[in-house]
Amino acid sequence: MAVSLTDQNGERVEYRPANRAGLERYVADLEAELAGAVTPPRRILFQTSKGL
Repeated sequence: MAVSLTDQNGERVEYRPANRAGLERYVADLEAELAGAVTPPRRILFQTSKGL
């Protein structure tokens, strides 16, 4: 059963029941994608001066 709400600006939002199996597949896909992701090395360079 879907529930819809309309705010004072006339914007409408509709909420529907989640499909658990679909969400679990989506999360598994995201986790697999993240597991294979290669993150570039992070390098922070500080440069200071005494103002001379």
